[in-house]
Amino acid sequence: MSGLRALVEAIVAPPAAAAAEAQRHLDALTKPPGSLGRLEELAVRMFALRGAPPRVAQPVIFTFAADHGVVAEGVSAYPQSVTAQMVENFVRGGAAVNVLARDCSARVIVADFGVANPIGGSPERDQALVRCPLAAGTANMTRGPAMTHAQAEAAIERGARLVSSAIDAGADLVATGEMGIGNTTAASAITAAITGADPEGVTGRGTGVDDDGWRRKVDAVQRALALNRPDPGGGHDRPCLGSCDVRLASLGGARPRPRARASRARALSRPRSAARRGNGRRAVRAPRARGRAALHGDGHVQIRRRGWSGVTRVLVVAGTASGVGKTSITLGLLAALRRRGLVVQPFKVGPDFIDAGLHAVASGRPSYNLDGWMCGRETVMATVARHAADADVAIVEGVMGCFDGADTSNDTGSTAEIAKWLGAPVVLVVDASAQARSAAATVLGFERFDPALNVAATILNRVGGEAHARSVMEAIRATCRAVPLGGIAREDTCWAMPERYLGLATAAEGLLDRARLERMANAVERGLELDHLLALAPSRAFDVPPRVVVRPRVTIGIARDPAFQFYYAENLDLLRAMGAALVEWSPLSDAEPPDVDGLYFGGGYPELHAERLADNAGCRKSVRRLVLDEGRPVYAECGGLMYLAESLEDAHGRTHEMVGVLPGHVTMRPLRMSLGYVDVTLTLPTLLGPTGTRARGHEFHFSTLTAVPTTVPRAYTVAAHGGASRAEGYVVGRALLSYMHLHFASNPALAESFVDACAKARR
Repeated sequence: MSGLRALVEAIVAPPAAAAAEAQRHLDALTKPPGSLGRLEELAVRMFALRGAPPRVAQPVIFTFAADHGVVAEGVSAYPQSVTAQMVENFVRGGAAVNVLARDCSARVIVADFGVANPIGGSPERDQALVRCPLAAGTANMTRGPAMTHAQAEAAIERGARLVSSAIDAGADLVATGEMGIGNTTAASAITAAITGADPEGVTGRGTGVDDDGWRRKVDAVQRALALNRPDPGGGHDRPCLGSCDVRLASLGGARPRPRARASRARALSRPRSAARRGNGRRAVRAPRARGRAALHGDGHVQIRRRGWSGVTRVLVVAGTASGVGKTSITLGLLAALRRRGLVVQPFKVGPDFIDAGLHAVASGRPSYNLDGWMCGRETVMATVARHAADADVAIVEGVMGCFDGADTSNDTGSTAEIAKWLGAPVVLVVDASAQARSAAATVLGFERFDPALNVAATILNRVGGEAHARSVMEAIRATCRAVPLGGIAREDTCWAMPERYLGLATAAEGLLDRARLERMANAVERGLELDHLLALAPSRAFDVPPRVVVRPRVTIGIARDPAFQFYYAENLDLLRAMGAALVEWSPLSDAEPPDVDGLYFGGGYPELHAERLADNAGCRKSVRRLVLDEGRPVYAECGGLMYLAESLEDAHGRTHEMVGVLPGHVTMRPLRMSLGYVDVTLTLPTLLGPTGTRARGHEFHFSTLTAVPTTVPRAYTVAAHGGASRAEGYVVGRALLSYMHLHFASNPALAESFVDACAKARR
């Protein structure tokens, strides 16, 4: 547990003389000595360590959340669903600790170590929620070990990494707490095991528990202690009694200091380990900002993360063609591996938003797009290193067929390109519903088409039954190098997911509920050899490139609801890194946008929600006022452009009034598909950069925008990949509207320019 060891090594006791002097100073104040209790003890310690009165500038508060299987013994007055509700309240900023934290400019971050029920909202909501679950709660400690030793070590190590990440990000005070149903019972058992105290004397009552409930708690603790006998020679015994929400109370130094002389106090330094691991979210950032008042400082303080190494396994799930079931199988793998207690990081090859959103629900972590054409090799490798280094397994879902990409003459933009860059084995998904031995010929063709590609295994989808799967697997074994890992039966109805013209239904529509994910995980466990799958991928190390993160200096409102949900996770990360605090809001349900410095409207399905968008007239008027009267910077892509137009005609021919910033009308009749990669060059200075700025992205929509008056400036020259150029990108005031989805990682200066534009408007 390198992260924990590094933290422990950095802790030194305060010099006795300095502590005594600090206590004398406090006692001399006009208060009864000792009346501040624990707070006074902490103040004395900090004074002694720093050699000066404590000045806390960047406090961070972690709340470790997990549920406990002992709740089955009737020890709690509340169901486990309450934990998920409390986490959502913390993330929204509505808990009492949030109110107190805002008063002292502290960041509140919830770490999900094992919440039993799904947590609603965006998985990357301003980094106020870190998802690092070990399991959906612990096992019942009265029936057996609540956790394995491996899980306990992982919990402690992940907690240590979170603290190290906060210290690296500039935190000078780290406070920790925990929440979860069943937690006081588990804590009581641990206390009794460690101290040898009578369970009746150390078992806490807990919220809402009556006398009978308390007696059940004491009984549960006694039975757990009798069943899980501590082993004096076996190291830590906590996992037997079990609590995922491991607390590490730490005081973090603002910066490492050299080793002090004996006569001088030394502040707690950062861990000395060079191979630091993080929480998969880069530097721990500020919680969701609700307005301009939440910002402090001038925004020019920079925090540079050092590179750290992580070891993980990487697998690429590719298909022989589109529609063979890559996404369903990937989701099943994510759910099954996560259920085993593994941290799984998903990625999606290509520009697709929908699959990445589904990955996030199944894995509990944001999914990042890997696109060789838009971003290039260096950026793709850095993205994988940055987000996979703290995971046990990284699963990369391919795009279309394995060799399909931006061009038919090479593998640019393809799954094969990404797999070769990563040196990762490919698991080929084959639709075997209408073939037997011919499936082996298909696999053999993929093996030989590009000898540099490691087609290591196959998964057969939609097999007719065990006999069918067995015969196809035998044919593959006889002729191919790839190892057949098993098959998914076509009668497994959980795989059939609804689709529409842009692809699958979206995560925001609740497509992946807990029951469906459980069925998908069960099908994968039942049909595939997961241990063999994991063994195919050798462990590899990633050196994470440092990234400069600027303290939040502006707020940007992110429209996120079922109508607007298409955002590259990297775009949002880059905005944060450049100094933006992101505030999510809903044009569907909020009366007006939040009080922010700029707005970002992503793509989505505004046409499916046009009536509700039109009915929310107050919100539309507020957005129009922000653009036309107040001149706020607004960036709108695709669905955002449709919302900011004058009207939107849906597929049924009904016309709905929209914001009215862009003088043009959008229609869904007839459906005309526009699809492809694009090169974009700015021909005018905009909020994304000066004239000449270049970026790459893609276009995918079925709507049509009527002719926009020539009096509206066009800021883009758009060159379709392999096609002609055209003028696009409409400028209205400080707003920029376009059908193009730009990937900010293709040119990170886009994010910096957007944040700069918001900062200038703020003045």
